[in-house]
Amino acid sequence: MTLGDLKDVEFINASPDDMLAALLEEYTSITERTLAKGDPVRLFLMVIAEAFVRLRNEINYAGKMNLLKYAEGDYLDHLGALTDTTRLEATAAVTTIKITLSNVRERDTDIPAGIRISNGDKLYFALTESGVIPKGETEIFLPAKCLETGDAGNDYMAGEIKTIVDPIPYVTSMANTTKTEGGAERESDIHYRERIHEAPEKFSNAGSKGAYRYWAMTASSLIVDVEPYSNKSWPELYGCIYFLKTVKFPALKF
Repeated sequence: MTLGDLKDVEFINASPDDMLAALLEEYTSITERTLAKGDPVRLFLMVIAEAFVRLRNEINYAGKMNLLKYAEGDYLDHLGALTDTTRLEATAAVTTIKITLSNVRERDTDIPAGIRISNGDKLYFALTESGVIPKGETEIFLPAKCLETGDAGNDYMAGEIKTIVDPIPYVTSMANTTKTEGGAERESDIHYRERIHEAPEKFSNAGSKGAYRYWAMTASSLIVDVEPYSNKSWPELYGCIYFLKTVKFPALKF
């Protein structure tokens, strides 16, 4: 059963009409007086009814935050803790930077980590490792990560990240040699809720379909959906072994 198959629930009736009718009926039974539509007492009871409706809506909300189908934000994180399923945090895009010297040198050239390179605007990448260009050589390749998490640093083609923000002596150019990728926003409630629902499958050690789907979805919040499939032609000796047939990204399908 999927979460979408579950019927909607209300913990308490929060209908404004039902609440006002109940108050008017209670007032009439106590006072034996029927209130006209413009009666000040009726108008006062309408205000009271509105206050009760807001309170009941809050009760419904509090109750629903304990249910996986409705929980959101921090409430959803608490439900995830029950199955040791933590929300995926935002990640930064990565790439490889080619660093080139202006001339061959007769001594080693140190390239420190943290040196920043930009796309010429407000997006910065920084070297995540230090390196050394040996004497007699003119270039080195080092990994770099975007300083801004999320998908903002994705999809820059080779050569687009080339503005040196922190100059290094003897270095004439720095540019990315690979397309920037891997940046993802913090996992959304929808994606996280689905993983929590699949989480019990991860306790299986028999290679269940659900387990493959759960671990694939855990790889990145960029993954929208996963479809495992089984090669049923294999001997039963190998058990139920699944492979990932489809991994759906927002605009990418393998």
